[in-house]
Amino acid sequence: MTVFYKVDPSDVRKQLGNFGSAFKKTCEGKSEEVTKRWSKALTDVATIAGEHSLNWANEAEMIQKIATDVSNKLNLTTPLRDFEGMVGLEAHLTKLGSLLSLEWDDVKMIGIWGPSGIADSTLDVENGLKTLAAKSLVSTNGWITMHCLLQQLGRQVVIQQGEPGKRQFLVEAKEIRDVLADETGTESIIGISFDISKIEALSISKRAFNRMRNLKFLNFYNGNVSLLEDMEYLPRLRLLHWGSYPRTSLPLTFQPECLVEIYMGSSKLEKLWEGIQPLTNLKKINLGYSSNLKEIPNLSKATNLKTLTLTSCESLVEIPSSISYLQKLELLDVSCCIKLQIIPTNINLASLEEVRMNKCSRLRSFPDISSNIKRLYVAGTMIKDIPASIFGNWSRLDLLQIGSRSLERIIHVPESVTQLDLRNSDIKMIPDCIIGLPHLVSLLVENCTKLVSIQGHSPSLVTLFADHCTSLKSVCCSFHGPISKLMFYNCLKLDKESKRGILQQWGNKSIFLPGKEIPAEFTHQTIGHSITISLAPVCEEVFSAFGRFKACLLLSPVKNFAFNKIRCFLRSKGGVIINSATESIYPFVSGGSLSEHLFMFCGDIFPDEDSCLLDVTPNEILFDFSSSDVEVMECGVKIFLTSGIEVGYSETGGNRNHHIDGEAEALKVSQVEYIKDSEHTGRWSWLRKLPLWKKKMENNMAELSLRPVSGSIKNENITDLWRLLCIGSLVVSVIFLFFGKPLVVSVLLLFYCLFLQMQ
Repeated sequence: MTVFYKVDPSDVRKQLGNFGSAFKKTCEGKSEEVTKRWSKALTDVATIAGEHSLNWANEAEMIQKIATDVSNKLNLTTPLRDFEGMVGLEAHLTKLGSLLSLEWDDVKMIGIWGPSGIADSTLDVENGLKTLAAKSLVSTNGWITMHCLLQQLGRQVVIQQGEPGKRQFLVEAKEIRDVLADETGTESIIGISFDISKIEALSISKRAFNRMRNLKFLNFYNGNVSLLEDMEYLPRLRLLHWGSYPRTSLPLTFQPECLVEIYMGSSKLEKLWEGIQPLTNLKKINLGYSSNLKEIPNLSKATNLKTLTLTSCESLVEIPSSISYLQKLELLDVSCCIKLQIIPTNINLASLEEVRMNKCSRLRSFPDISSNIKRLYVAGTMIKDIPASIFGNWSRLDLLQIGSRSLERIIHVPESVTQLDLRNSDIKMIPDCIIGLPHLVSLLVENCTKLVSIQGHSPSLVTLFADHCTSLKSVCCSFHGPISKLMFYNCLKLDKESKRGILQQWGNKSIFLPGKEIPAEFTHQTIGHSITISLAPVCEEVFSAFGRFKACLLLSPVKNFAFNKIRCFLRSKGGVIINSATESIYPFVSGGSLSEHLFMFCGDIFPDEDSCLLDVTPNEILFDFSSSDVEVMECGVKIFLTSGIEVGYSETGGNRNHHIDGEAEALKVSQVEYIKDSEHTGRWSWLRKLPLWKKKMENNMAELSLRPVSGSIKNENITDLWRLLCIGSLVVSVIFLFFGKPLVVSVLLLFYCLFLQMQ
């Protein structure tokens, strides 16, 4: 069946009009064969009889007709064979078929239950979703999202069930308001999704849900409702999502045994319910930002709970010992619970991978509640050290955030840690237990105002953030290995030796540190945020080898610096963008500085290797640097090959140039010589693939700025003579090889190799 929605079948058949324009755009970059195949398919599809939306005055009626036609065709086909061969399922499917009552048009909900794991892995649930996804009726990328037309169809079907109080699902805000205010709900209602922001103030009576005995899904969001009295009745819900719940607890009559997920964020709850409840279905609890919450219920029966989120529950003092029964718990988030002091001990939750207790400012004890934790956040607490027991037992710990003013020393850190966050700590030096971590990738010591020296680092370290370490004086200069980012923003006491060492070894790293002068190695500098560099005309082989550039920016002082991006655009002489790059400077601790800073980074001249071989190579490149919050006072650039060899160029933008006259003239002569060399080798392009040729080219580039001016003409004549002899030797080699004289060939080839070495 074909459906032409707001498109003429003739335009589809001939690929004309707006449809044709869209089709051409879709075919951009595709091969001619693919384009023809698609065009033929559209031509064939347009000849199939179907529905044309322009022939219908009411889209809902068209959708209803399509749904009816599809349903009739499906009912006439052979039975589904997805479960053929599965022993024992035939009887269950027969029973399921009787429950579906396919002869009726009503909307139905079928619940499937059984042992843990069965409901979501067998029968028609998973296969049904796959079938719907294959027909583009739903998408299942983490969330099950229904196509808008299918949603519209569903709503039309529900509306036809009668007045709002007798429908199965309610989603229209005004209708929900009327049903709740007038107490007209019935047993027919299964689900309510209420966007409160779409109505004015609403007050719900205590009897609003009394007749909704089959309500399973309740979702109140985007606003507040007034509930002057505790409700008399709340159904056995599976989903309870009520943001800003106005009462201090749920109704005494509420039975939560069916609950799968409960979200009551930013509520006025002080507690959920009394006593021990059967909660075997419960998987998620989120009561975050409920500032009045004083206690968590006994969760000993919630054995399938996976996430417990209590963020910013500022009145919560204790986590109950009943969490020891939560062996399937994966996430425990009690961050910003500023009164939390008591957590259970001597327990080991088997599935717990992430614990968030950061900014629990009264917490003193280390949360030794599971040896399986991968990510632990306890920054901003009163924890003073990591217990020795953690060192050997927590073999899965990957991320540890523990910085606080209470932390003055660290003796033990699990060797498995790859990300260590010690921000805002009072440590004075980096201890050996951190320097020796074999897998450490990221180290954050920002705002460690008492840190005086960084005397070493892990051999695996990639990023080091030491911004706002206002007492930092000495930094080790052996930054080798995989390190790619070094941040020393506002470290104004760094000594000259440390700065010099960092700059000398920076290589391809990104570096941010105090400074007032761009280093001399950036051979082209200018005042301002842009600089134009003229590239010497070189042969295609050399230009294709151009790889990267290094840039150094002198940035102005700022009053407040929390997050920033440096953008770099590379443009040709005609203004065409060759490439662009964005570098992030993001101190995790905000704050201003009264001093200038240097920011250095590397980038590619071209987006990828394939783009290096251009039909027309730009002879000038404009480097333009910009930032939203920081002024680029000066900039410097250096262009080099992928092998690290700097290439020849001259500067046309700005008012600085570090090439003295003699060097510039020598550079110019040597570039002309290299171009002349390349002209003679054009007919021998097959030799460029030889290792010796590549080595010769690199050596020539390395010598561009080293060859003297004097004697260059004489050397050129000698080189031409050697080149003539070399070419002659290769020709003679081919002739002798044809006549079976391998020894002579070997001698001549040796002569050729000797020539290359001399060059």
